[in-house]
Amino acid sequence: MKIAVERSGGFAGMTVRSEVDTAKLPPEEAREWESLVAAADLRSIAQGRGHRGGRRHPGMPDAFQYDLTVEHDGGRTRVTAGESELPPPAKELVQRVIQHAR
Repeated sequence: MKIAVERSGGFAGMTVRSEVDTAKLPPEEAREWESLVAAADLRSIAQGRGHRGGRRHPGMPDAFQYDLTVEHDGGRTRVTAGESELPPPAKELVQRVIQHAR
């Protein structure tokens, strides 16, 4: 499973890109990542729950925007959403991916 996150916006307007490839991790750690992805329920977000087509909210110019892509078993799920649109499990996933890359 490949999990990629691109975070843009924020006060400084910087873009951060991070990726985790579970095939390169020990099996136990890979299972933890797979559980995080399952809990984030990205398909539900992509199908419209909170998804706004990647547009920032006019009242939140310094908010982060996330582009999250998960590739698994030949399939691909991609979600673009503002930070206020991500449910807590998805926020945890993006934060962990960004921290993992450091």
